[in-house]
Amino acid sequence: MIGYSEIEYDTFCQMEEISMEDSKKVMEYKGHTIKLTPHQDRHSCSIFAMDIVNREGKVVKYTKAAGKNEEVAFKNAKKMIDFELEYEKQE
Repeated sequence: MIGYSEIEYDTFCQMEEISMEDSKKVMEYKGHTIKLTPHQDRHSCSIFAMDIVNREGKVVKYTKAAGKNEEVAFKNAKKMIDFELEYEKQE
């Protein structure tokens, strides 16, 4: 958030009612496994890190700022997977 002081930023994150979840979340999507892990990132108000694992078990994407809640994090992961699959079709 460009232009905000650290105090204003912390207040913004608190207003968004961000809270850490205790358990790891996993979802299968189009042959990939999405793993969400609690990880608070002050710079983006994200509370989840994300690993995307392909069919072979290899981590193909990782981000420490996946989303401010579980729903947003899974949605972002699905977008990344869809983009990669579309890109592979064009090669």
